Amino acid sequence: MKLILKITLTALIFGVSIKVFSQAPSINYSDPYTFSVGTTVNVSPTNSGGTISINGQTTTIAGTGSAGYNNGVGTAASFNQPLGAVVDASGNIYVTDVGNEVIRKIAPNGSVSTFAGTGTPGSSDGTGTGASFYHPVGMCIDASGNIYVADEDNNMIRKITPAGVVTTLAGQTSAGWVDGAPSVAKFNLPCGVAVDASGNVYVADNNNNRIRKITPSGTVSTLAGSGSAAYADGQGIAASFNQPFSVAIDNSGTLDALHKQVRKLHLKYAALGQAAGRNLS
Repeated sequence: MKLILKITLTALIFGVSIKVFSQAPSINYSDPYTFSVGTTVNVSPTNSGGTISINGQTTTIAGTGSAGYNNGVGTAASFNQPLGAVVDASGNIYVTDVGNEVIRKIAPNGSVSTFAGTGTPGSSDGTGTGASFYHPVGMCIDASGNIYVADEDNNMIRKITPAGVVTTLAGQTSAGWVDGAPSVAKFNLPCGVAVDASGNVYVADNNNNRIRKITPSGTVSTLAGSGSAAYADGQGIAASFNQPFSVAIDNSGTLDALHKQVRKLHLKYAALGQAAGRNLS
């Protein structure tokens, strides 16, 4: 399954409906018109500004459509298996460029640069291109602009400050399932991350079939999941997942976990809701 996913995403282009990169339209009319009763009036407006878009229109922000690793503006840049993305308060988009083992940044003007990562698999902390990743997948961003990355094949959760300083929030390069302090805790192919308003980070720990929680101090615990690859609703570890891939959290503190079904976890009680296609409230 993982191999198929990588091949499918190789030629993915970032295409979304977004206004931040485009100049606003500027509609003008020619000299004043004279209107007469019973006479057809032909009005010819001109647009000297940006392109007029409609709701749902898809445009390409960046990417050639072919796998590659080039920085540049818009379609002059290239990616290799872009998978996760977040947007900061200034409109910058950050992308987990999985095949290139880096985190890319797309500025509001469409300029693509490498925000962090050497481009070679590794687990080194550092600043910007002095840090390294190994198959970074999911990512999320907190209110302060800190980015959290599920560094899948390193079995780590990484943190990147707005200045590009990369540290390891929790986990070790060796796979496992251990709760505890950052240097003790272990994950097994973490894929998705989400952060709440209090700074707690939640992890879809794919190969452990669990949802994990990391406090702001880095302490790791198991929020839900028995560890068995199965589908069972219940509270906390009485529930079961089958390779959860991504997580998301809403303003009410409800966590959604996704793989083959969408599951809801009410974080206050760690109680699971219903599967996708049924009532999720």
